[in-house]
Amino acid sequence: MSEPSAEKLKTRRVSVLLSQKAENHLVKRVRVYGDITRLVLEAIAATNLTTLTLERRRKTRGPDKPEYVPRQVVMPQDVHDALRKAVKSRKTSLNALVSSAIVHHFDTKTDKT
Repeated sequence: MSEPSAEKLKTRRVSVLLSQKAENHLVKRVRVYGDITRLVLEAIAATNLTTLTLERRRKTRGPDKPEYVPRQVVMPQDVHDALRKAVKSRKTSLNALVSSAIVHHFDTKTDKT
């Protein structure tokens, strides 16, 4: 069996601020360490990033400020590049795009429990 190319092994640690709704979708599905990354990558892969309806991210201050949850996700460089390209073309943030992909994917996916 041949060794995977160095290009396929490149990964990037990405910090994202997830909406509380996106975080809730992930947390209720976590079974073992590493599931958060797997679930985020699953949502990104299953979602059309160019036509995805984005979550509205409020920019309020004070007690009504929305809660965002910081997460770190290790993703392949090619996935990160695709996200950056979508972010640039849609003129949005990586945080909004990733949160929206998670919410969209798990809102439309039926649980098998």
